[in-house]
Amino acid sequence: MSTRYGGADYLHNTYLSRVAALEGMDTREHGGSAYYRQRIKRCADLAGKVFTELVGDVDAWVTKIKDDRNDMAHHKGVRLDKELAEQYYLSETAYWLYVFCLLRLADAPEVVFEKIEAHEHYRHLKRKSTRP
Repeated sequence: MSTRYGGADYLHNTYLSRVAALEGMDTREHGGSAYYRQRIKRCADLAGKVFTELVGDVDAWVTKIKDDRNDMAHHKGVRLDKELAEQYYLSETAYWLYVFCLLRLADAPEVVFEKIEAHEHYRHLKRKSTRP
């Protein structure tokens, strides 16, 4: 299907897949029913300081993720062509949130997170943290 739409569609597919993966991870860990925002916040809490330092204001980040997810999943089209750079940033940070959660669940040592924090991609995203 992605060949039928413009270049922005690929970003939206990637973004939606990433935020759905976060929801699925939380569902596997906690089961039951919960609001989407609560699920993503629990993921951010699990990831800890390394994620908080990446995005800055976690609550604002979670709100943006929730709003975008609802917009894309329910085909509202409100943000589909708006601020693609911001959506790229949110998609990338959602990816890193998933990675951080997996590492926490695997009891990765703190040195792993320190190595990630020293990586240029992480530092670049961190500089963009004023967006959400």
